[in-house]
Amino acid sequence: MNKSLLALPALLAMAISAHLHAQTFTQIGADIDGEAAYDGSGGIVSYSADGMRLAIGAGSNSGNGIAAGHVRVYEDIGGIWTQVGADIDGEAAGDAAGIASLSADGTRVAIGAPRNNNANGTDAGHVRVFDEIGGVWTQVGADIDGEGTTDWCGQGTSLSADGMRVALGAQLNDGSGSQAGHVRVFTDSAGVWVQVGADIKGGAPNATMGRKVVLSADGQRVATDVSGGVRVFGEVGGIWSQIGSDLQPEGIYDDFGFAISPFSERHAYGHRRIFQ
Repeated sequence: MNKSLLALPALLAMAISAHLHAQTFTQIGADIDGEAAYDGSGGIVSYSADGMRLAIGAGSNSGNGIAAGHVRVYEDIGGIWTQVGADIDGEAAGDAAGIASLSADGTRVAIGAPRNNNANGTDAGHVRVFDEIGGVWTQVGADIDGEGTTDWCGQGTSLSADGMRVALGAQLNDGSGSQAGHVRVFTDSAGVWVQVGADIKGGAPNATMGRKVVLSADGQRVATDVSGGVRVFGEVGGIWSQIGSDLQPEGIYDDFGFAISPFSERHAYGHRRIFQ
């Protein structure tokens, strides 16, 4: 193998390190630690638009059964991260309810539980949406369940800025081939979650579309990973159409994916420290 290729990861790490050292980051408040050993807290982190609220997923938390998962929301009050309301626990043991997405104002959170068992099958997965009113998190509408057994619906979960649309990824859905995956988008119609358009399908076996999902602020575009790349769709009149070609990684060592945030001055990392 070409030795210069083997050196690429090290060179990339050095370049990233040099870039970060050229900037000054200041931690905001103390570390936000997980509740217990093996919780996996911080695997998913989602901000409000102003960066003052933060949702942290802990998919392996066992507060409501082994690996039921939970999400906690915190608010920056004078530099102290203060929990907003109680833990939002997974529905049952094994749910892995730790995929969180906050609305822009931080008062609505969507939570994916990809290993949830429900009427549609074992590990069908589901997404639940909650509103915060006076420090109490209350579910909005019914659970949005995966289509079938082992879909892992909710592995990708994303809210629009106003929280009125939610995109759900089900990476192992078999609708267009074994583990082709799909994405569905729903809108809140007076507290009832109604699907917008048809399923957005992976289109080929093992495409695993939906592992990561990001909605635009207005909820009319959705980006999702598929077959090692990223695919973007736009909705016009209830019809989802692909925009442009798939975005593909540049090199053989790339682990291509994405993370998109509506703000730029605060950065949250998986080890649950906040910097600006």
